[in-house]
Amino acid sequence: MDPTQPTDPCETETSGPKALLSITGFTVPFLPMLYLVSTNFGFLLVVNFPGGVIWAGLALGLQNYVFDSVGPEDRAKAIALYSTVNAVGWSVGALLGSWLVERMPRRQLLWQLPLVKPLTQLVTWSLSKSRLGAGQLR
Repeated sequence: MDPTQPTDPCETETSGPKALLSITGFTVPFLPMLYLVSTNFGFLLVVNFPGGVIWAGLALGLQNYVFDSVGPEDRAKAIALYSTVNAVGWSVGALLGSWLVERMPRRQLLWQLPLVKPLTQLVTWSLSKSRLGAGQLR
């Protein structure tokens, strides 16, 4: 028995993995957008540090989820499946990204992309409506 480990499950063991997955899962999609803000080398270095921490947190949370949700007899199969899906995802993402780099205009801005432009217009319109509505209530 390890004297540094608590004998009863504490709050971090029950709510920690969920909080870790929630925080990192919601912040990971915003990381690639930060690379489009500037091409300054110093800025990219600053962006890479929290990006690495966030990706590591997500990987740790997902690995802990696999360990907690699968019984010991099926754990090896679950980890093999998790690792395979993870590797395929990294490969497809890298291939798709390199394909997009070849086909996109050189200095295309994020908010001018065909899939992003309608979304940014909707957000801008809804923010202007909410500000207008808030101004009328005062």
